[in-house]
Amino acid sequence: MVSGKDTRLPRASVEGLPVGERLWLLMEPAWGHDAVEGTHGQQVLALTTFFIRDIGNGGLDQALYNFAPSSVEFVLQSFEELGAAGHAALVRRGLDALFGAHPPGTLEARRRILDTKPRAWIDAHLGTLSEQLQGEEKLESCFLRYVDSHPSEFFRD
Repeated sequence: MVSGKDTRLPRASVEGLPVGERLWLLMEPAWGHDAVEGTHGQQVLALTTFFIRDIGNGGLDQALYNFAPSSVEFVLQSFEELGAAGHAALVRRGLDALFGAHPPGTLEARRRILDTKPRAWIDAHLGTLSEQLQGEEKLESCFLRYVDSHPSEFFRD
């Protein structure tokens, strides 16, 4: 909780809600490209969801264009925490295809490389990875397990 404000919810406020609505309320305090607010758990849910939605909107290349390297690293670590190592591996394959073994450390440098890649190259090298990563519903069971195993990250009571 960066601001010092308790962003956790009373458990009763989300009980009985549809899963998607429940998860949204749990991650909303940390929503954004950088997820600087909220608890660590809220940040895990929010940033991975935001990243996956960005992939769904425009592909892995778009997400890597929009997310700072530190945020991408947080997403990779979050996938591991969530038990979604397969997602982390797919993103790492994309990073390797685009940037090699040592991706640039700044968003600007990554964007310069991405800007040189023709759409056909991106589709050939990242298209399948993007398709495999799309759909936050693939992570739903991981999210629910994570919330259940880290209740103090989400609930005040």
